[in-house]
Amino acid sequence: MYIDAPEGEGIGYCIVADCPWEPEHQCEIIIRDDTVLYAGPCEGETPWGDEDDYYCIWEE
Repeated sequence: MYIDAPEGEGIGYCIVADCPWEPEHQCEIIIRDDTVLYAGPCEGETPWGDEDDYYCIWEE
């Protein structure tokens, strides 16, 4: 888990789950403060991007 807390921005979390049998299939969850912004394949995003760039797999 990666925790990012820039001054004045709140708190952001990136949780990445590895897939040892297929390393290219990592899963990532991005949380800003108390809101899940993204859950899906690891795209290398941060918690501080534009909310329009994120999607959650359960919203498809």
